[in-house]
Amino acid sequence: MQWKPLPYLLALVIFTAIALPAASAQNDTYDYYGPDNVIARQGDYIIMKHAPPDAIVDDSGADGTITFWQLPLWIQLTQVTEIAVITAAALALILKLGPIILGKLRTPRDNEIRDQIYTYIKDNPGTTMADIARREDLNLGTVRYHIGQLQSAHRINLVRSNKFVRLFQNSNTYSERDKTILSAMNRPTALALISYVHENPGTTIQQIAGHLNITDSGAHVQLKKLLRDGIVRTEPAGRFLRYYLKDDVRALIERQNSI
Repeated sequence: MQWKPLPYLLALVIFTAIALPAASAQNDTYDYYGPDNVIARQGDYIIMKHAPPDAIVDDSGADGTITFWQLPLWIQLTQVTEIAVITAAALALILKLGPIILGKLRTPRDNEIRDQIYTYIKDNPGTTMADIARREDLNLGTVRYHIGQLQSAHRINLVRSNKFVRLFQNSNTYSERDKTILSAMNRPTALALISYVHENPGTTIQQIAGHLNITDSGAHVQLKKLLRDGIVRTEPAGRFLRYYLKDDVRALIERQNSI
């Protein structure tokens, strides 16, 4: 009888077609425990990814499920460190982008307060943040925030005068010399003194002290600052010194009064 290989070859093809998918499926099950699914390994301990719901998992013996607190300390520290790093990065991103996002979400109330502060600065050149908070009945932190926004928008500029930061409208309205004069006039005692000398040119230190209800030494301290800033000048008259405002100071006062 002649041997016919065709039926045998056909049977082999059918067997291969049936057996290979089954073996592949079996390998897929075991591949779940392969190196691609290992999260961490040290010694006899292996941490695997969480099994999918339809996976057949032997969770007995060494493959049993345990809680986080039953893991070795090094694994706990690794996981906690990763969480801490991610949390810190997220917090840093929030702190960096938060003000920008909030700035984009300004409410009409924010615009109203900002315009209120800007108007006060325009009407009171050389004022300070503390003055604005007190006079406009605003929280100092709120004033600082809006001052920062106004400065970023180049609507105002800040000038340091002694230990104070003075605020001015950002325009060509005032020269640097004007800002020095206006900064001096924003000190209450200095303003009272300047106003008195403006109305009473040639006055003496004793007259100034009597009008302001301060001592001669107190008046001397104030006049010394104004002489340093070039606000007042003196002329000798016998054993007295008489005080006058500089011409540009008088001109600026008259200009401000006409606004």
